[in-house]
Amino acid sequence: MATTTEQIDHKGRSAEPKISKIEMVKELEAMLDMNSNMIVTDYAGLSVEKMTEFRKKLYEEKLQYRVVKNTLFKIALENKNMTSLGDYITGPSAILFAGEDIVAAAKLLKDINKEIGIKVKGGFAEGKALSQKEVEAYADLPSRPELYSKLLGTMQSPMRGFVTVLSGPLAGFCRILKQVAEKKGA
Repeated sequence: MATTTEQIDHKGRSAEPKISKIEMVKELEAMLDMNSNMIVTDYAGLSVEKMTEFRKKLYEEKLQYRVVKNTLFKIALENKNMTSLGDYITGPSAILFAGEDIVAAAKLLKDINKEIGIKVKGGFAEGKALSQKEVEAYADLPSRPELYSKLLGTMQSPMRGFVTVLSGPLAGFCRILKQVAEKKGA
């Protein structure tokens, strides 16, 4: 018989969620708060050795990779209004929490993927869900340092041209003085 404080499902079990599951959802919500960029992967078929090697490489880059229980992760996503990512949470799922730079995480995943073979299902960045192709497109973008160097080069180019234009008459004047000095010295 069901008591007034708990409900019993059709198999005679308590319908109240276990404390461990509630804590897991809260932990996933906290991870979602800290990492708005993430990549959803399928880890099926990976050996323990490959998974350990993969996690070591991610740890070196200060990235987190977490195998999740789909139902609990979907609850956490719903609580954080990120339900659009829920479409990719099917089958064996693990989340690569990318931190601030999803491009760097996608590049690292692409490089490691050549050796290990993790399948990308989708991702989440800039407040929207990403398809597998969009995540792969992020991996093909230049990294943040590359973009900074290109921007700096672009900003320096007009200044360099301006200095060259300004120094042109002075350089011409110096050449003329040198030629006059050589003629008078001869």
